[in-house]
Amino acid sequence: GGMAEIYSAVDTFAKKTVAIKVIKSEYQDDIFEVETFKNEARFAANFSHPHIIKIFNIGQYRGHLFIVYELLKGRTLKDELDQRGYFSFDEAINYMLQILEATKYIHERKVIHNDIKPENIFLFADGNLKLIDFGIATHIGETPDKKHASLNYAAPEVLRNGLYSVQSDIYSLGAMFFEFLTSKTFFKVDSTQEVMMAQSYQEIPSISKYINLAQGKALDEVIKKATNRILNQRYKSDDEMICDIISIRDNNIIKKKNIFQRIFKK
Repeated sequence: GGMAEIYSAVDTFAKKTVAIKVIKSEYQDDIFEVETFKNEARFAANFSHPHIIKIFNIGQYRGHLFIVYELLKGRTLKDELDQRGYFSFDEAINYMLQILEATKYIHERKVIHNDIKPENIFLFADGNLKLIDFGIATHIGETPDKKHASLNYAAPEVLRNGLYSVQSDIYSLGAMFFEFLTSKTFFKVDSTQEVMMAQSYQEIPSISKYINLAQGKALDEVIKKATNRILNQRYKSDDEMICDIISIRDNNIIKKKNIFQRIFKK
């Protein structure tokens, strides 16, 4: 990241290659950046999940804070989207279910990520994903030391009042799902004020505006429920969203089977 340098190194004890993230000298005295760096280590070090980055060690060497991670070989979903534009139905469903398993895990442990976006999802060559960057994560009920929001993925209550919750993470998931399927973000705006106005007065566009999918209506319903501006009408848990996405996936499989059966009967 911008505040740190990342090196590849060999752990001679464990006999494996790891990544070492070292905070840059110019940020050593920046209280916010140092706390963000420490925060990432504090939260991620306590997690053990196949879709969350692993941290092996944290410490300080000659005044430089460092974190030792598993070495990730691949690229972020942002890089993948920039190259390809959007994902297929099957890919988008698969990616969302993996990410939701990761967010379900942290939410069950009373932790909110607060910065879910394609840049913070790492993609491996085999299609597996890992959630990364817990720099501004908080426990439920806490507020980050410094307000931070990625405009295209931030919930209305985050932008207006700095209120972070499980449901604000879910909003980010819904916004990202829309982008996976369409290559677009909800609103074509550049400032916080413009995003807040759009969230207040504009409807979330339908994915059918950009792409024709047999399950388009059902996908729209999931995305709109995940990103509803009214909190009590938004998904209350990851499990609720997972169930609806699995239902869409399974219905699509059934439809495909029925089509094949009709073809072969002829």
